[in-house]
Amino acid sequence: MLALENAASDKVSFCAEFGVPIEEWEWPSHHLPEAILADRGELEGGNADHLVNAFNIRVHNTPPGRADLKGIVEKHFDITNQRLNKWVPGAVRKRERGDRDYRLDAQLDIDQFRKLILLSVLDYNRNKRLDKYHKDRQMIADGVEPYPLDLWNWGIKNRTGHLRTVPLERLRLNLLPEVEASITKSGILCEGLEYISELAVREQWYERAREHRRRKVVVARDPRDLSQIYLRLDNGARMEVCYLKDTDAAFRSRDFYEAADEFELRKLRSALSKGRTTQAATDLQAELEAVVAQAQAQVPEDIAQLSNRERVGGIRPNRNYERARERKAKAWQLGEEQSSQAAGKSPGEGHIPLQQIQRLRNSIQRRTQQ
Repeated sequence: MLALENAASDKVSFCAEFGVPIEEWEWPSHHLPEAILADRGELEGGNADHLVNAFNIRVHNTPPGRADLKGIVEKHFDITNQRLNKWVPGAVRKRERGDRDYRLDAQLDIDQFRKLILLSVLDYNRNKRLDKYHKDRQMIADGVEPYPLDLWNWGIKNRTGHLRTVPLERLRLNLLPEVEASITKSGILCEGLEYISELAVREQWYERAREHRRRKVVVARDPRDLSQIYLRLDNGARMEVCYLKDTDAAFRSRDFYEAADEFELRKLRSALSKGRTTQAATDLQAELEAVVAQAQAQVPEDIAQLSNRERVGGIRPNRNYERARERKAKAWQLGEEQSSQAAGKSPGEGHIPLQQIQRLRNSIQRRTQQ
């Protein structure tokens, strides 16, 4: 996925990311080809279907064990090692008994190593003379020198038509791996995470799932960031972005492997908790039975001598009594500190007694009635 994206991307901006300034003519390759020869792997089976359908690219896979059918690529690994090994501290070298471990000499980080690769590629394109390259009559007539960059420029000028440029976002959409998701009444469920989409809201996908049943849908997903998934529309020509719901916000900007680890840990914790749940249920049952047994032991013996009518007839007054007792016992007494301070004041200070206030109310009420 990354290799094909890089092949069709602008190399000026790519090299600039690693501090290697170049001009367009120094690395003019930023195209999609008419066909791709792949070494099985990721481009085998249905993984390349979207490339074929979206860009009309033919994909061929070599049979296993036939390195001779892809000699250019295989040889370039060796060429790159030969050009860089003497410059890279910690490079893999053949060791003899007693030799220093080359791993102890490693010093470059990944971006510095990429910069070395870029410099090597640029030098190869400009300065590697391919004396064994078989030029045809037209190349000989035009005096083409057998340098990779000169051969490329001559081919683009005289044999163009097979290379194409495509929008980078559309290319990435059709390179992303796809997974199966389900449309549920609460969202688009993809490998344990729920997403929402404006298209799904407009077309009432969730309501239909609630009334009928779940429906399967294929989505594209970048396993390096689970914040979004994508619905490919019009055979990969456009897309609908689906955003992770707030209920799963903990997985925003997380990759697939982190999410998979978390879900596996949840399953493990759930399995381990079954013993705890069973033990807790047993303990609770024992405690409940003890409370019931205590209540039964407190029942007066003369209750059994009463008739059913007598026993039921006391429910209402007993309930009113218990309610009043509960209110009195549980009433909040606020400002106790202020009350204790007021208790030490003279009779002229503090609050008016409640009985006096009630007498005043009764007197006002009688006057009003008269």
